[in-house]
Amino acid sequence: MENEEKRIFLTPQQAFDCLEIKDRQVHNFIQAGFGLLGADWDIQDVQECLDEATSIEIGGKQCRALRHGIVAIKGKKAYFFEANEKKLKQYELEEENK
Repeated sequence: MENEEKRIFLTPQQAFDCLEIKDRQVHNFIQAGFGLLGADWDIQDVQECLDEATSIEIGGKQCRALRHGIVAIKGKKAYFFEANEKKLKQYELEEENK
């Protein structure tokens, strides 16, 4: 399918390196039953989530439009972490050049 975006998976360390960390916290959205729930997480909690995630990838256009371009799946929940767009684009370029 031509219009389908290529999925780019990240290791926990790669994802952590792309985070927008402010005052030792990272903003996160979680899919809740009624919509998205946002909160600031301590970087230790973020690292734990990334380490325990079954999948981490660069999000699609909508996630990135909200500046939350790292998507971690843990259990049945998706976590959308605020990320540095330039660093995400760097990983995309590396993937294209493989």
